[in-house]
Parts: sequence; structure tokens; C-alpha cells
Amino acid sequence: MSLASAAKKHFELIISFVAVAMAIAAVVVAFYETSLMREQARLGVKPSVWLETNSRTNNQEDENGGEFELIIDNRGLGPASLEYFTIQFEGKYIRFWQEWLSHVPLEGDDEKSITGISYTSVPRKYVLPNGDELEVFSIRAPSDLIRRISSASERYEFTICACSFYNECWISQGLNAVPQAISECKVDPSTQFQGNRE
Repeated sequence: MSLASAAKKHFELIISFVAVAMAIAAVVVAFYETSLMREQARLGVKPSVWLETNSRTNNQEDENGGEFELIIDNRGLGPASLEYFTIQFEGKYIRFWQEWLSHVPLEGDDEKSITGISYTSVPRKYVLPNGDELEVFSIRAPSDLIRRISSASERYEFTICACSFYNECWISQGLNAVPQAISECKVDPSTQFQGNRE
């Protein structure tokens, strides 16, 4: 074999090796880009569900009207599927708003002074869009009673579990609690909050 022929074969071998290396690099880059795009898509639909209260009272006059609200808020980038909502008081599950309100210490004519109550159930699999909120309970009453309701709400254990469309789930335990990742949202149906008594 001549020197020129050997050099040509050696050059062809190097070219083949470079071509294979470039093909492998292209596959790795494509896989990495696909993984990155999937991760971006997953993060782009990540919900962040919080349970919060809003209270408005008049600090000057206890008899003047105030309002207390309990709100489920989706602060995330994507919609949330609300899987379950529970309320506990001293280790006992509360299933209806009427029962929840019965634990608030009422005095004198408190019941007659309430000017409005609205509440809703929290249906399983309810889809809460990002940036939206669901007002689950609202009461309008004199400021003194609103302050007592607000204070009493801090003694309850509220839990809400929600999932993204990628079936990644988070649980929030408590008012204004940062959602924590969880493998799945599972709850005993007998403890699930119903909202309205039939």
C-alpha cells in the first residue's frame, strides 16, 4: 500500500469518526433541548394554591359593619385541580359551614346582628385558573363579631391539596402556608369538607 493510499484511508477514518461524534453530539443536544422544553412546559403550568383570610373591621366603632372572608387563591403559573379541602377543630373534622360557624363564640344578639353570610362547597376536581381565587366563605357583621371570627379561624387546621395537569401535587396546611410538594392527594371521603348541608 502506497503512502498516499494509507494517508487517504487514515483521513477517511478520521472523517468517519468526526461524523459519528457529531451525530452523537446532535442526539445529546436534541435530548437536552427536549428535556429543557418539557421542564419549561411543566413549570409553565405549575399552580400554587394558598388558603387565606381577609378581614375588614372598624377599629373605632365595634357596632359598625365589618367583613370576614376565607379564600382559596391560585398564585401559580398554571391552573390547579382542587383535589380536597379539610377543616379540623381540636382533632375533629368539620364537614359543613354551619358546623364551622357553630364553634365561633357568640354573645348576646350576635346572630341577629349578622347582615349576610355566603358560602360554597369546594367540589373535588374543581379547576381554579392561575391568578383566580375562590371565595368559599364570607360573613358581614359588626366589627366586634368579625374580630372574634377572625381570631377563632386561627385555631382551625385547614388543609387543601391541589394538582397540576401533569399530576404533580402540592398540599397547603394552614392559613397562608406555602404549598409543599406531595406524591398524590389522597383523603378519606368521610373527612372531606362538604360545604353545604343537604
